[in-house]
Amino acid sequence: GADRVEFMKDVDGIHSADPKLIPTAKIIDKLSFEEALEMMGCGAKILQAPAVEMAAEHGVTLAVGNSKTGVAGTIVTDKPLVRQTLTSVHVTEQVDCLTDLQPDAFYRLLDTIRDCGLSPLMSFHHENTCAVTLRPGEARYLSANSCEVDRSLDLVTLIGPGVTSNNDMARAIRALYTEFKSSIVAMTATSTRISLLMKDRHAKSFAEKAHELCLRSPKTGRTLPPT
Repeated sequence: GADRVEFMKDVDGIHSADPKLIPTAKIIDKLSFEEALEMMGCGAKILQAPAVEMAAEHGVTLAVGNSKTGVAGTIVTDKPLVRQTLTSVHVTEQVDCLTDLQPDAFYRLLDTIRDCGLSPLMSFHHENTCAVTLRPGEARYLSANSCEVDRSLDLVTLIGPGVTSNNDMARAIRALYTEFKSSIVAMTATSTRISLLMKDRHAKSFAEKAHELCLRSPKTGRTLPPT
């Protein structure tokens, strides 16, 4: 079978952020399958998840590039990435946040979400209750009329193999957290992803400052030319 599949689109590759939101967005030279799937989980429309999952299963390299130039700007691969960086920053505005859930209702709701073919952007415990965050408008697909839906919050997601493991990166993100602490409602973290639910419309400012860390990360891509 093929060891490389190319996806040619109307962009030069996969961006480190939405260039309409963050003009300094850049093309990422190389991504792991895990990072690509994390980005799609945040709503980034870069590839189809089944295609990435199948490529990961069979060890097929994916290339994403511009159909006009024929140049593939981003390679998605299963080869381990040696860099420890922040790869991309994502903002989802006015998410559907289902709040004030007791634990039993929380787990029933997660089952319902899966049955509807949806994937939570974030789930967390807040004080003595739980909450689930979905993409804007997705709560209407659930038979969860008894749940309170808060649509006043925005979600910022930071993705990369160094968001928690790289000491310098973790220190810089911690400083950002301190600066915006009064606007952060909740935060969750894994080895490759940090998600922050924010109020008061400060998500864009946080994302812009976080993306500066992408630009300072070594060998993560090339800056887009000014438009």
